[in-house]
Amino acid sequence: MARDKARLRIGVIFIQNALGECVIGFESFYAIKAIYDCELIVFAKPTMQNLLRHCEFVDEVRECTKEDIDAVRCDYVILSNAKTIFINFALSTNARKIICATKFRSLFSLRCRTVPIYMGKRYYHYDERQILLAYARAIDPRRYDERIGNIDLANAKIACGSEHEEKAQKFLAAELAKRVKLDSSRDVSKDSGKNPARYLVMINPFNNACPYSLSLHGFLRLIDRVASRHDCIPLVITFEKVHARFVEVLAQYCSKRYCGGSQITAKIATSQAEQTSTNNIAPPL
Repeated sequence: MARDKARLRIGVIFIQNALGECVIGFESFYAIKAIYDCELIVFAKPTMQNLLRHCEFVDEVRECTKEDIDAVRCDYVILSNAKTIFINFALSTNARKIICATKFRSLFSLRCRTVPIYMGKRYYHYDERQILLAYARAIDPRRYDERIGNIDLANAKIACGSEHEEKAQKFLAAELAKRVKLDSSRDVSKDSGKNPARYLVMINPFNNACPYSLSLHGFLRLIDRVASRHDCIPLVITFEKVHARFVEVLAQYCSKRYCGGSQITAKIATSQAEQTSTNNIAPPL
Protein backbone atom coordinates (compact mmCIF):
# COMPACT_ATOMS: atom_id res chain seq x y z
CA MET A 1 0.00 0.00 0.00
CA ALA A 2 1.42 3.39 -0.98
CA ARG A 3 1.85 5.64 2.03
CA ASP A 4 0.00 8.94 2.26
CA LYS A 5 2.19 10.72 4.82
CA ALA A 6 -0.46 13.37 5.44
CA ARG A 7 -2.83 10.77 6.92
CA LEU A 8 -2.54 8.69 10.04
CA ARG A 9 -2.01 4.99 9.51
CA ILE A 10 -3.95 3.14 12.19
CA GLY A 11 -3.90 -0.60 12.66
CA VAL A 12 -6.06 -2.89 14.75
CA ILE A 13 -4.50 -6.12 16.02
CA PHE A 14 -7.69 -8.12 16.38
CA ILE A 15 -6.85 -11.25 18.36
CA GLN A 16 -10.32 -12.76 18.71
CA ASN A 17 -11.50 -15.34 16.17
CA ALA A 18 -15.00 -16.30 17.36
CA LEU A 19 -17.75 -15.06 15.05
CA GLY A 20 -19.69 -13.06 17.68
CA GLU A 21 -16.54 -11.37 18.98
CA CYS A 22 -15.52 -10.43 15.45
CA VAL A 23 -18.90 -8.85 14.70
CA ILE A 24 -18.56 -6.68 17.81
CA GLY A 25 -15.43 -5.09 16.34
CA PHE A 26 -17.15 -3.49 13.34
CA GLU A 27 -18.42 -0.37 15.13
CA SER A 28 -14.93 0.50 16.31
CA PHE A 29 -13.54 0.04 12.79
CA TYR A 30 -16.21 2.34 11.38
CA ALA A 31 -15.64 4.96 14.10
CA ILE A 32 -11.87 4.97 13.58
CA LYS A 33 -12.21 5.46 9.83
CA ALA A 34 -14.91 8.14 10.07
CA ILE A 35 -13.36 10.16 12.91
CA TYR A 36 -9.68 10.10 11.97
CA ASP A 37 -9.97 9.89 8.16
CA CYS A 38 -7.04 7.49 8.31
CA GLU A 39 -5.61 4.53 6.49
CA LEU A 40 -7.16 1.67 8.47
CA ILE A 41 -5.51 -1.74 8.45
CA VAL A 42 -6.87 -4.71 10.40
CA PHE A 43 -4.51 -7.54 11.34
CA ALA A 44 -6.77 -10.48 11.93
CA LYS A 45 -7.35 -14.22 12.04
CA PRO A 46 -9.38 -16.15 9.43
CA THR A 47 -12.88 -15.41 10.74
CA MET A 48 -12.40 -11.64 10.78
CA GLN A 49 -10.54 -11.74 7.46
CA ASN A 50 -13.59 -13.37 5.87
CA LEU A 51 -16.02 -10.91 7.43
CA LEU A 52 -13.98 -7.96 6.16
CA ARG A 53 -13.63 -9.26 2.62
CA HIS A 54 -16.20 -6.82 1.21
CA CYS A 55 -15.89 -4.08 3.87
CA GLU A 56 -15.64 -0.55 2.43
CA PHE A 57 -14.40 1.25 5.56
CA VAL A 58 -11.32 -0.92 6.13
CA ASP A 59 -8.49 -0.17 3.71
CA GLU A 60 -6.53 -3.37 4.10
CA VAL A 61 -6.79 -6.72 5.88
CA ARG A 62 -3.61 -8.62 6.70
CA GLU A 63 -2.48 -11.65 8.67
CA CYS A 64 -1.97 -11.12 12.38
CA THR A 65 1.81 -11.62 12.27
CA LYS A 66 4.79 -9.50 13.23
CA GLU A 67 6.00 -9.50 9.62
CA ASP A 68 2.70 -8.11 8.33
CA ILE A 69 2.50 -5.46 11.04
CA ASP A 70 6.11 -4.35 10.52
CA ALA A 71 5.53 -4.10 6.77
CA VAL A 72 2.82 -1.48 7.32
CA ARG A 73 4.60 0.73 9.92
CA CYS A 74 1.52 2.04 11.76
CA ASP A 75 1.35 5.32 13.63
CA TYR A 76 -1.02 3.65 16.09
CA VAL A 77 -2.13 0.08 16.65
CA ILE A 78 -5.08 -0.86 18.82
CA LEU A 79 -4.78 -4.16 20.66
CA SER A 80 -8.15 -5.85 21.08
CA ASN A 81 -6.99 -8.29 23.77
CA ALA A 82 -5.01 -7.04 26.77
CA LYS A 83 -3.29 -10.24 27.87
CA THR A 84 0.37 -9.61 28.63
CA ILE A 85 1.49 -12.04 25.93
CA PHE A 86 -0.33 -9.93 23.32
CA ILE A 87 1.03 -6.66 24.73
CA ASN A 88 4.54 -8.11 24.40
CA PHE A 89 3.72 -9.15 20.85
CA ALA A 90 2.57 -5.63 19.95
CA LEU A 91 5.68 -4.12 21.55
CA SER A 92 7.84 -6.41 19.42
CA THR A 93 6.53 -4.70 16.27
CA ASN A 94 7.60 -1.34 14.84
CA ALA A 95 4.25 0.38 15.54
CA ARG A 96 4.91 3.88 16.91
CA LYS A 97 2.15 3.87 19.56
CA ILE A 98 0.11 1.02 21.00
CA ILE A 99 -3.39 1.53 22.41
CA CYS A 100 -4.40 -1.12 24.94
CA ALA A 101 -5.76 -1.73 28.44
CA THR A 102 -3.76 -0.67 31.46
CA LYS A 103 -1.65 -3.60 32.61
CA PHE A 104 1.67 -3.70 34.47
CA ARG A 105 3.50 -4.34 31.20
CA SER A 106 1.80 -1.55 29.27
CA LEU A 107 1.73 1.01 32.09
CA PHE A 108 5.52 1.26 32.18
CA SER A 109 6.09 1.33 28.44
CA LEU A 110 6.56 4.73 26.79
CA ARG A 111 5.12 3.34 23.55
CA CYS A 112 1.81 2.33 25.14
CA ARG A 113 -1.16 4.63 25.60
CA THR A 114 -3.40 2.80 28.03
CA VAL A 115 -7.10 2.80 28.91
CA PRO A 116 -7.85 1.79 32.55
CA ILE A 117 -10.74 -0.58 31.77
CA TYR A 118 -9.91 -2.78 34.78
CA MET A 119 -9.62 -0.03 37.38
CA GLY A 120 -11.60 3.02 36.31
CA LYS A 121 -15.21 3.30 37.53
CA ARG A 122 -16.16 4.81 34.19
CA TYR A 123 -15.43 1.49 32.48
CA TYR A 124 -16.90 -0.83 35.08
CA HIS A 125 -20.07 -1.59 33.10
CA TYR A 126 -18.53 -1.33 29.63
CA ASP A 127 -19.18 -4.26 27.31
CA GLU A 128 -16.73 -5.42 24.63
CA ARG A 129 -18.19 -3.05 22.03
CA GLN A 130 -17.77 -0.02 24.32
CA ILE A 131 -14.24 -1.04 25.30
CA LEU A 132 -13.14 -1.16 21.66
CA LEU A 133 -14.66 2.29 21.12
CA ALA A 134 -12.79 3.52 24.21
CA TYR A 135 -9.56 2.34 22.60
CA ALA A 136 -10.50 4.27 19.45
CA ARG A 137 -11.08 7.38 21.58
CA ALA A 138 -7.63 7.09 23.17
CA ILE A 139 -5.94 7.99 19.88
CA ASP A 140 -7.21 11.58 20.10
CA PRO A 141 -9.89 12.09 22.81
CA ARG A 142 -10.75 15.67 21.83
CA ARG A 143 -11.23 14.86 18.15
CA TYR A 144 -13.17 11.71 19.02
CA ASP A 145 -15.55 13.55 21.36
CA GLU A 146 -16.14 16.28 18.79
CA ARG A 147 -17.03 13.87 15.99
CA ILE A 148 -18.55 10.74 17.51
CA GLY A 149 -21.99 12.36 17.79
CA ASN A 150 -22.02 13.12 14.07
CA ILE A 151 -21.53 9.58 12.80
CA ASP A 152 -24.10 6.82 12.61
CA LEU A 153 -22.65 3.55 13.94
CA ALA A 154 -25.62 1.73 12.39
CA ASN A 155 -23.63 2.01 9.15
CA ALA A 156 -21.02 -0.37 10.57
CA LYS A 157 -22.56 -3.31 8.75
CA ILE A 158 -20.99 -6.51 7.49
CA ALA A 159 -20.96 -6.39 3.70
CA CYS A 160 -21.36 -9.60 1.74
CA GLY A 161 -20.74 -10.72 -1.80
CA SER A 162 -23.32 -11.65 -4.40
CA GLU A 163 -22.73 -15.36 -3.80
CA HIS A 164 -23.74 -14.99 -0.15
CA GLU A 165 -26.81 -12.92 -1.02
CA GLU A 166 -27.88 -15.63 -3.46
CA LYS A 167 -27.51 -18.38 -0.84
CA ALA A 168 -29.43 -16.35 1.73
CA GLN A 169 -32.23 -15.53 -0.71
CA LYS A 170 -32.65 -19.19 -1.67
CA PHE A 171 -32.71 -20.25 1.96
CA LEU A 172 -35.25 -17.61 2.96
CA ALA A 173 -37.43 -18.27 -0.08
CA ALA A 174 -37.63 -21.95 0.85
CA GLU A 175 -38.50 -21.15 4.47
CA LEU A 176 -41.14 -18.59 3.48
CA ALA A 177 -42.74 -21.10 1.15
CA LYS A 178 -42.95 -23.64 3.96
CA ARG A 179 -44.38 -21.02 6.31
CA VAL A 180 -47.04 -19.98 3.80
CA LYS A 181 -48.01 -23.62 3.40
CA LEU A 182 -48.25 -23.98 7.18
CA ASP A 183 -50.39 -20.82 7.48
CA SER A 184 -52.77 -22.11 4.81
CA SER A 185 -53.34 -25.26 6.83
CA ARG A 186 -54.53 -23.42 9.93
CA ASP A 187 -56.73 -20.48 10.86
CA VAL A 188 -54.49 -17.43 11.10
CA SER A 189 -57.37 -14.97 11.43
CA LYS A 190 -56.95 -15.04 15.18
CA ASP A 191 -53.33 -13.90 14.97
CA SER A 192 -52.85 -10.35 16.15
CA GLY A 193 -52.66 -7.71 13.47
CA LYS A 194 -53.40 -10.07 10.57
CA ASN A 195 -50.28 -8.64 8.95
CA PRO A 196 -48.80 -10.88 6.26
CA ALA A 197 -45.38 -9.24 6.62
CA ARG A 198 -42.56 -11.56 7.67
CA TYR A 199 -39.88 -10.58 10.19
CA LEU A 200 -36.71 -12.61 10.37
CA VAL A 201 -35.64 -12.81 14.02
CA MET A 202 -32.09 -14.03 14.52
CA ILE A 203 -31.42 -15.84 17.80
CA ASN A 204 -27.93 -16.90 18.86
CA PRO A 205 -27.90 -19.18 21.93
CA PHE A 206 -24.14 -19.70 21.65
CA ASN A 207 -22.64 -16.19 21.82
CA ASN A 208 -19.50 -16.49 23.97
CA ALA A 209 -19.00 -12.72 24.06
CA CYS A 210 -22.19 -12.10 26.08
CA PRO A 211 -21.71 -12.32 29.88
CA TYR A 212 -25.46 -12.76 30.52
CA SER A 213 -27.54 -15.38 28.81
CA LEU A 214 -30.42 -17.85 29.05
CA SER A 215 -30.19 -21.56 29.57
CA LEU A 216 -30.58 -23.69 26.45
CA HIS A 217 -34.11 -24.57 27.55
CA GLY A 218 -34.80 -20.87 28.02
CA PHE A 219 -33.67 -20.20 24.47
CA LEU A 220 -35.94 -22.98 23.21
CA ARG A 221 -38.89 -21.34 24.93
CA LEU A 222 -37.91 -18.00 23.38
CA ILE A 223 -37.67 -19.60 19.93
CA ASP A 224 -41.06 -21.22 20.51
CA ARG A 225 -42.61 -17.85 21.40
CA VAL A 226 -41.16 -16.17 18.30
CA ALA A 227 -42.23 -19.07 16.08
CA SER A 228 -45.79 -18.86 17.42
CA ARG A 229 -46.22 -15.43 15.80
CA HIS A 230 -47.47 -15.71 12.24
CA ASP A 231 -45.46 -12.65 11.18
CA CYS A 232 -42.10 -13.88 12.53
CA ILE A 233 -39.61 -16.50 11.43
CA PRO A 234 -36.86 -17.38 13.95
CA LEU A 235 -33.40 -18.01 12.53
CA VAL A 236 -31.20 -19.82 15.04
CA ILE A 237 -27.45 -19.55 14.66
CA THR A 238 -25.39 -22.59 15.64
CA PHE A 239 -21.83 -23.73 15.07
CA GLU A 240 -20.06 -26.98 14.25
CA LYS A 241 -19.27 -27.90 17.86
CA VAL A 242 -22.82 -27.41 19.13
CA HIS A 243 -25.01 -28.02 16.08
CA ALA A 244 -25.71 -31.75 16.53
CA ARG A 245 -26.44 -31.37 20.24
CA PHE A 246 -28.79 -28.44 19.61
CA VAL A 247 -30.75 -30.39 17.00
CA GLU A 248 -31.08 -33.27 19.47
CA VAL A 249 -32.32 -31.04 22.29
CA LEU A 250 -34.66 -29.22 19.91
CA ALA A 251 -36.20 -32.54 18.85
CA GLN A 252 -36.72 -33.51 22.50
CA TYR A 253 -38.36 -30.17 23.22
CA CYS A 254 -40.67 -30.47 20.23
CA SER A 255 -41.70 -33.99 21.20
CA LYS A 256 -42.92 -32.69 24.57
CA ARG A 257 -44.40 -29.38 23.47
CA TYR A 258 -46.08 -28.54 20.17
CA CYS A 259 -44.13 -25.90 18.31
CA GLY A 260 -45.81 -26.36 14.93
CA GLY A 261 -44.41 -27.42 11.56
CA SER A 262 -41.33 -29.44 10.65
CA GLN A 263 -37.61 -29.06 11.33
CA ILE A 264 -35.37 -27.64 8.63
CA THR A 265 -31.58 -27.65 8.65
CA ALA A 266 -29.43 -25.76 6.14
CA LYS A 267 -25.80 -24.74 6.03
CA ILE A 268 -24.71 -21.30 4.80
CA ALA A 269 -21.03 -20.37 4.72
CA THR A 270 -20.22 -16.76 5.54
CA SER A 271 -17.22 -16.74 3.23
CA GLN A 272 -15.25 -19.99 3.20
CA ALA A 273 -17.03 -22.97 4.68
CA GLU A 274 -13.83 -24.64 5.79
CA GLN A 275 -12.86 -21.56 7.85
CA THR A 276 -16.06 -19.80 8.87
CA SER A 277 -19.21 -21.84 8.55
CA THR A 278 -22.57 -21.13 10.12
CA ASN A 279 -25.32 -23.69 10.46
CA ASN A 280 -28.67 -21.94 10.30
CA ILE A 281 -31.68 -23.78 11.65
CA ALA A 282 -35.11 -22.48 10.94
CA PRO A 283 -36.71 -24.21 13.92
CA PRO A 284 -40.30 -25.46 13.96
CA LEU A 285 -42.48 -22.81 12.34
